[in-house]
Amino acid sequence: MCESLSPASPHENPADPVDIIAITAARELDTVRAAMAGGVMHYLVKLFTSTVLLERLDQYVQHRQELRDHAAIAPSMLDQARIDRMLQPGALAPAALAAGAAAPTVPADSTGLSLSKGLSEVTLDAVVATLQRVVVGISASDVAQHLGLARLSARRYLEYLLAAERADITQECGRAGRPEKLYHWTAAG
Repeated sequence: MCESLSPASPHENPADPVDIIAITAARELDTVRAAMAGGVMHYLVKLFTSTVLLERLDQYVQHRQELRDHAAIAPSMLDQARIDRMLQPGALAPAALAAGAAAPTVPADSTGLSLSKGLSEVTLDAVVATLQRVVVGISASDVAQHLGLARLSARRYLEYLLAAERADITQECGRAGRPEKLYHWTAAG
């Protein structure tokens, strides 16, 4: 996809680069690396909240504004600090921090990992305990039923544990309908 959006050569349309925010279910390392190499600025893995999407869009707008501001001041020369900010589009610029914008902070859970916004440490601990007790894997629906959560909430906690490499996932096939994803606690956790 990135290749089809980019010009065939850098001289074709150098004034109009394409910025990409990927929204996908793909989480394989090779896919993410290829996206990065293709120029993806942000990579959002489904399911995510509208808050996360709005944060990424705000970061993108801030990044584009910085580029426009710099082009108006010194269109050809960049210093190292500006280059670093250009290559990290989610980072707040020092000027924004000086103006009183707080750097985003997220509380850590009991394992020392930063909790995603909207996740509770108490619920996360309950999900972890449930995963640790299961030998063959458990679905998000079963975790939800066991803990009295909505299935989507249980899945958010399980996806958080996947991203933190505290859980693995396998698919159980054979029944009618979609294959069911089973979550397993990892030894690394």
